[in-house]
Formats: sequence, structure tokens, C-alpha cells
Amino acid sequence: MKTFLDRSLAWGHKPRPSWKPGLAVSVSAGKGETQTAEYLAGLLRVYGAFPVGKLTAIATSPGEFLGREAVEYQAQCLARDLARAIGEKRRFPATDVDLEFYLFMENLVQRHKESLMADDHAHWERLGFFADFEAYIQQRTEKPAFDPEIREAWVQAMVNRRNAGRKIQRNG
Repeated sequence: MKTFLDRSLAWGHKPRPSWKPGLAVSVSAGKGETQTAEYLAGLLRVYGAFPVGKLTAIATSPGEFLGREAVEYQAQCLARDLARAIGEKRRFPATDVDLEFYLFMENLVQRHKESLMADDHAHWERLGFFADFEAYIQQRTEKPAFDPEIREAWVQAMVNRRNAGRKIQRNG
């Protein structure tokens, strides 16, 4: 499986702007399932998806798990959340992992645009990923509505509290 993932990583050089939800699932005989689930969750992001969650379990024999009821319950909860995310076309916010990958890949693709990664560069250019991180993740920074009257009332309330505190200190 690791060899398959490593060899398919070239697709990660050409991320798709789909950002579909996915689950990272890893089962072991008692060693490494948590790290593997983290790795798989990272790969989802590399391929243009986002992890809705991670399911890990320790297998005690084929089809049997330590804490079977808890594993089954968690699997059902994650499956429902995944189905809801798909049905609602839900997006999760970008993370530092997405930003780190973007910066790394943008640099790599730019440095090798004349040779090894010419096709990758064309892909990034065609989809507008070089514009900025927001173009890559297809999420925009939204400026909050600004109401100067609300701000002034907030500032005045803070000043009044501070003045009330000073008055208590002087009288105390």
C-alpha cells in the first residue's frame, strides 16, 4: 500500500480543486495505526480532499477489534458525518497543513518549471493556483461588516468600565 501511495504522489503535484470530504482509516495489530491515519489524512489534503475524521483500531484477529463496540460506534458516527458532508457539499476550513503543502509545492513546481515539472507548472497555471493560497484552497477571506456606531459603543463601554474600576480603587 505504501508503494502504491508513493507512486501515486505525482497526482499530488497536480491538485484538483474539488476539496471533497474523505476519511482516513487505519487498523493495525497494535502499532502505528495512529501515525498511519495522520499520514492518510495528510494525503487526502495532497489530493485535493479534506479529512472529515480519522478512524483507528487495533485488530486482535481477522474481523475482531479491541473495543469492538466502540470501534463500530465510531465508524458509524464518522460514516454519518462523511455522508452529511457529501450531501451538504460541506467544506472544512484550510489548515496550517494545507498552507505548508501549498508553499512547498508552489516553490517546487516554480523551481522545476523548465524541466521535471513543466506539466505540473502548466496545471497550476491553468487553475490559477500561483495567484495565492486562497486561489489554491478556493476559500476567500471575508471582511467582517464594520459598523462605526457599534465600535464606538464598545469603546465607550470599555472606558466606562475602566473609569468605574478606578473610582472603586480611589474610594477603597
